[in-house]
Amino acid sequence: FAQCVANNAQAKYELVGPVILSAMSSAVHAVLDIQTPMHSIMPSSLNVCVVAGSGMRKSTVTGRAFHGFKDFEDRYARIAPELDPSEERVTYSDLGSHPYILEDASEPGIVDHFANGAKAAAIVMDEGGMLQARLDNQRMCKRFDGADLRVIRHRRTVLLRNTRTTFCMTVQDEVMDNLLKSKQGQMMVGSGAIPRMLISYATKAPAFFNLGAGERSNPFEHPFHDRVRELMTDYKDVLQGYADREQVTLSLQAQECLRHAVSVWKSLPLGDERWKGMEAFVHRAGEQAMRVAAVLQCFNDPLPTVQGVTMEAAVTLVDWHLEQALIGFGEPSEDQLQLELGAELYRYILK
Repeated sequence: FAQCVANNAQAKYELVGPVILSAMSSAVHAVLDIQTPMHSIMPSSLNVCVVAGSGMRKSTVTGRAFHGFKDFEDRYARIAPELDPSEERVTYSDLGSHPYILEDASEPGIVDHFANGAKAAAIVMDEGGMLQARLDNQRMCKRFDGADLRVIRHRRTVLLRNTRTTFCMTVQDEVMDNLLKSKQGQMMVGSGAIPRMLISYATKAPAFFNLGAGERSNPFEHPFHDRVRELMTDYKDVLQGYADREQVTLSLQAQECLRHAVSVWKSLPLGDERWKGMEAFVHRAGEQAMRVAAVLQCFNDPLPTVQGVTMEAAVTLVDWHLEQALIGFGEPSEDQLQLELGAELYRYILK
């Protein structure tokens, strides 16, 4: 499906892959939690941030990746306008549907959305600049962890429990730089909101070359969306209280693979100067790998346990995202710093 979308949109894999992984998580987290080896329950939600310049097809890729949620949302669109406002308040669970992809979300709107009965949602921002103005740092962290959230709204306390939120943001380079330089951006790094994200720098990736149409040239007709629809049908039962989220555990092979990867990740800042200051990212890598593995397993081959080969794939993806985070947040090596300073001096001379 990633190959199909990349060919169709003529977009870089560094943009396509993370957005598709986010769409998979948006479908899986509604119906599946992870029972960790520490005997705690963890959401399968993922937070993704892709840095990509203007004209790199961010909106196009996002639209193709999240197309499969349309049927679930259309049911709400058909029923909701027919409701009589004078009647008793109708919740999302009564309708068995609700808006699922929140594209222009604010904190009050998200609170109202879950207070009306939603159990899961995906916040998808094509313009990441809205993040600074509209979303609260602390609540983003709580939503990622699936923690209880208590909010005062209209002189009453709203208690939100057992909700799941996947976050997908595409943002231009300059906007991302300005965000990180701001006081709020620095807080988002220090508090863990940004280290909770799988980062990708698509702008810095090589140009995309069309390798052919692949097996299917139309991404809207791809079986990927059929799987999304199946999961959203299962979510309808969760929404209406007919079923609970399932729980997936890690097989012994998956646990061993994860244990080895975590030891390698935690040693990175000790042995390589580039990783100094990256502790917040590497310490969350194990949790990220569990979430990615659960998403891959449930979406592609639903089993009650995450298999070893699936965890290996998840570790490979998290390895790649850590290297991407290093581009924006790590300490550059002496050689890399000299190259960057030389390039900056050259640009100055040209002016």
